[in-house]
Amino acid sequence: MGGEIYYEVLNPNSNLYAITLRLYIDCQNGNPNAIASDAVALIGVYDASTNAYREQFSMNAGSPKRVNEVNYNCVRPPTGVCVDEYTYKINKVLNPGNNGIFIAFQRCCRNNSITNLVQPENTGITIWTMIPPSSTRNSSAVFKKLPPNYVCIDAPLSVDHSATDVDGDSLRYFLSTPYAGGTPDDPRPTPSAQTRPPFDLIFWKSPYR
Repeated sequence: MGGEIYYEVLNPNSNLYAITLRLYIDCQNGNPNAIASDAVALIGVYDASTNAYREQFSMNAGSPKRVNEVNYNCVRPPTGVCVDEYTYKINKVLNPGNNGIFIAFQRCCRNNSITNLVQPENTGITIWTMIPPSSTRNSSAVFKKLPPNYVCIDAPLSVDHSATDVDGDSLRYFLSTPYAGGTPDDPRPTPSAQTRPPFDLIFWKSPYR
């Protein structure tokens, strides 16, 4: 259903970072075998200037956490809705060098209940972030809250999707088209030169965009 990846500098002298990946799974419509395969996430590391593949590392998931917060009084949660949050954490030495690096997780596929994408069941996801060059020691921003699981038709929508930044950086927000990722033929691609950026975008179904 979605996810995020972020990092924190633990030791700038040794390039030690705390990496966190959060993955949100449709536990109602998702394939149980596919969900079970997400116990380990493969993370690709790519040069942020040349897009060249550099290395990969793996992260292990903790126990899933059921996401069931209801944000609006008008909501009466329907049956058949289930979202689990999987959290992966690792402390990892990564050398951004002079160019910086991208770190990315790729997976297929989205569930076929999605109505605003072309062939969602064949469309994967790429979750990525950039670590700047070694000359700029920086931790990424982290969102304060999850967006709501449910929203009400024809009702005002107010979502706190703000973030905090331990470095005190100025933050800007914008909406963007999500990234595609794995395919049905290669649902959990092993990071390589073939999976490097620039990452493909999903295809909206008309009239969405």
